[in-house]
This record gives sequence, structure tokens and C-alpha cells, in this order.
Amino acid sequence: MKLEDVLRGLRERGLRLTRQRREIVRILYERLARGGHPTLDEIYREAKERMPRISLGTVYSTLKVLEKLGYIVAFQIGGKTHIDRSGLHVNIICEDSGEIREIADQELVNAFTKEGAKPLSIVVRARCQ
Repeated sequence: MKLEDVLRGLRERGLRLTRQRREIVRILYERLARGGHPTLDEIYREAKERMPRISLGTVYSTLKVLEKLGYIVAFQIGGKTHIDRSGLHVNIICEDSGEIREIADQELVNAFTKEGAKPLSIVVRARCQ
């Protein structure tokens, strides 16, 4: 989903698009566009560089709103919250390197669907080569 679509969606749901909220969403989508899985702390640090008065709470609450509305998903690795784009895919967490790899596996998604489950996020820990 494009940045403009997310901002429009927030506005249509009656949420105020403060300068801080717009900047957080912009930072997040820039990072996701590069294929990353930024952490809450990384997003906060970048937002703080651009807007020194922003608080961690503002970043956290904005990300929670985005997650609740289905624009992003969050998952934990080693006590850190990572943010990912929505849209079903599998994140493989390489235990040895900490690398996060993505694969699209429709068979895996279908297996969940057969069981009556609609996964929001699939995270697999693995030893990678």
C-alpha cells in the first residue's frame, strides 16, 4: 500500500493527521519500501532526528493504530518489536545471523486457511545457511 493511501485511510477514519503522525508514517513506509523490518526504536530515532520534540509514546501509539487498522503487522525478535508490511507472507528469522528473510508461500497460507485460520503474520525461526 502506498503512503498516500495510508494517510487518506487514516483521515477517512476520522484520525487527525498531525505533523508528527504524518512524519512517522512517512519514515515507516520509506523503510518498508527498502525491504526492511524496522524496529520501533529505529523508527523513533529517525523521527527524533527529524522532529526533536517527538516522544516514544507518540511513535508507539501511531504504530499501534496502523497495526489495528491492518496497514502493518508487528512481531517480536529478541525483545525488539519489528514492523512489517501487511499482506500475508512468511518471515524467516535466521537464529544464527539475526537476518530476516521473506518468502511468499501460497501452500503454507492455504494450509492455515484449510484449518479455518486467517493468519495476520507468519514468523518462523530457523537456522539458515
